[in-house]
Order: sequence, then structure tokens, then C-alpha cells
Amino acid sequence: MGGLPEVVDHGRTGWLVDGGDDALSDAVVAAIEHRDELGAAGRTRALARFGAGPVVDAVLRLYRG
Repeated sequence: MGGLPEVVDHGRTGWLVDGGDDALSDAVVAAIEHRDELGAAGRTRALARFGAGPVVDAVLRLYRG
């Protein structure tokens, strides 16, 4: 799954599943059924973690030590 757990909050903004089994198809169906809620929660999480403010703050902390 690589870096996806940093982006996806399992069950809130999407589902983390291994490919090739029923869990994947179940997650796709659930994502379609709950796309509005997942989209809103995903946008909120993405802005909070990866928006300009948090990224600038992280870079400044890095440079300031």
C-alpha cells in the first residue's frame, strides 16, 4: 500500500485494502455509495495535512532545526 496510509483515514476518507480480493470490490462499491461524505472528509484531511500552511510550517521547522 505504500504511502497511502498517510493520505487515507481507513473507514473515514476511504478504505485501505489489498487488491485482488472481494475487499477491493466491496470498497469500490462503498466508495461510490458514500462519495459525498468521503470526498468532504478527504478534502478536510488533505488540507489539514498537505495544504500550504502545514507544508510551509513543516519546512520551516526542518530548516530551523
